[in-house]
Amino acid sequence: MTVRYGLTFEDREDMMREIDQDELKKLTEAIKKLRKDSNRRHEDIRAANDAAHILVVQKRRRAEEKEVSSPYGYRTWWLTQETKSGIAVALAFPRRRLPRAIMRPELLINYIAYNPTTTEVRRSMGEISHHSWVSGLAHALSRTNSKRS
Repeated sequence: MTVRYGLTFEDREDMMREIDQDELKKLTEAIKKLRKDSNRRHEDIRAANDAAHILVVQKRRRAEEKEVSSPYGYRTWWLTQETKSGIAVALAFPRRRLPRAIMRPELLINYIAYNPTTTEVRRSMGEISHHSWVSGLAHALSRTNSKRS
């Protein structure tokens, strides 16, 4: 997937250097509170990992993706099925108005599965352009013919 779709793998140590450690602790605690009923092993590690991914996505977006007007325009996402972590962001940082950093795998899979190829898009756009041109020409000719009558 890294070659075909341009995804990148990043080392955990590099990622951790980018994150404010106080924010990491705050978000980790908010995630753990929401998961208080979880009986999974190593929940502290999982919560800290989830918090780190969310914070690095948000930091990269602030630094590199300032001109995005819709969440669908972002290039940086955390791909997960986890939902409580996203809610924890609003609890830990209530004054921030940040778009969600999480993308569910099902959305990406459907996007890849149903996304047309470049060739299909070009053919379709060519047909649309051709139909628009023919329609415009027919409309212009009909006006010209009606003025002559």
